[in-house]
Amino acid sequence: MALAQVDGHSCIVDAVKAVLRGESIETREFLSTLSKATLSREGKGFFEEVSGETVVIGPCRGHAVDLAYCLERYVLARFPNGGVNIVFLGNYVDGGHNSVEVLYMIALAMLSLPCVIPLVGRHEMLYPHHPGGFGSLRRELFLRSLRCGIPMEDMEDIVRCFFSKLPVACTVNKRFFCSSSGLASCYRFVEEIARERFQWRLGEFVQNQPMNEEEDKSNEGYAFVGSHTAAGNCLRYTHNALCNFLLRNNLFTHIGGIEYHALSERSENFMELDRRRESKYLPGWVFGRMRTEPRAPSYIFLFSASHFCDVNRNSGCILTISKSNAMVLQQFDVHAMRPAVMPCEQNHAFAWSYRLLMESVVDIFYNILRSGVAASGRKCPDDKSSFHVEVIRNEDVMKWKYRRMCEMVKSLLLRHQVEKIL
Repeated sequence: MALAQVDGHSCIVDAVKAVLRGESIETREFLSTLSKATLSREGKGFFEEVSGETVVIGPCRGHAVDLAYCLERYVLARFPNGGVNIVFLGNYVDGGHNSVEVLYMIALAMLSLPCVIPLVGRHEMLYPHHPGGFGSLRRELFLRSLRCGIPMEDMEDIVRCFFSKLPVACTVNKRFFCSSSGLASCYRFVEEIARERFQWRLGEFVQNQPMNEEEDKSNEGYAFVGSHTAAGNCLRYTHNALCNFLLRNNLFTHIGGIEYHALSERSENFMELDRRRESKYLPGWVFGRMRTEPRAPSYIFLFSASHFCDVNRNSGCILTISKSNAMVLQQFDVHAMRPAVMPCEQNHAFAWSYRLLMESVVDIFYNILRSGVAASGRKCPDDKSSFHVEVIRNEDVMKWKYRRMCEMVKSLLLRHQVEKIL
């Protein structure tokens, strides 16, 4: 292994360990790394081909620790010499509050490892507009701009330039087609995709979604049908349209990412309305219907941010493809040392604060009840007769109210525990 590869490998290892420790990436280092990664994409198209053993990682959505855990356990530890391709399925930002750290690790991996293909997702292609109004990257950049004195416009220009250079689709071993979401209605062959020179013209690959079985039956005879979802307009395509695309290009399976929102009653890709909210427990992967020849699922959709936004109980998942085209699906739970994930802007996102808020409030109440501080703020002497009777009465009323509030918080905690068990 060349010396440059050794240095690059050690850089990504150090960065991953720093993120796992909960450290924040320095803003100027982040911008510099992103600019270098953008330059490394100069002259390259928006369609890539890789061959050999490949690890496919689904959307991370601002969960930097989950991405670091994936890289450390399933890539850097298993392939210390870098002898593996890595394909990221887009949608790296807008979810958790560590989108900057996620982008930094991906950009550093592009510079440090032999073959890294970061596909563009809907959240990157549409930046700064957030699909479904759910975004956090821009707020992260704004806070860093205030702290570091770097103009917000300069930071956004670097980020947008990086997003504009990312590829839209790729093939693995000429048998697996990867995109961040679905297929496009205007492209029948992968050669047509490879000839495209404008990223925006390939936008359907980050927007379109497959139909579920009920939709497929009701739209028999059609290939693509217009649809409107919480994340915007798109085309939904039938199982037959997907199989025709795979057969036409001699492909086995389409691999994509799941667009998944915290506490959503349905996955935005294909899952029907779930009255039991089972989407909260999404396993991190979803298989399409099996094809008759070859015997493989028509699609495999992945999601790699376990316990998304610390509200859902979904698992994370990655896919490893061997040189012989054998697929190994690996599911993982939340990393034990992951800090609390704090999403931004979405109404349901405040759910992350319930546990922390209750713990803090209980601590405050207990400290007040056990301390000897009177209502006046002075230290309460042993003999309270020196205090005015009204002050003592007010103190007793306050203590009674605090005790009652503690009981309410305790009952709320117990209720949450019962809901988790049920």
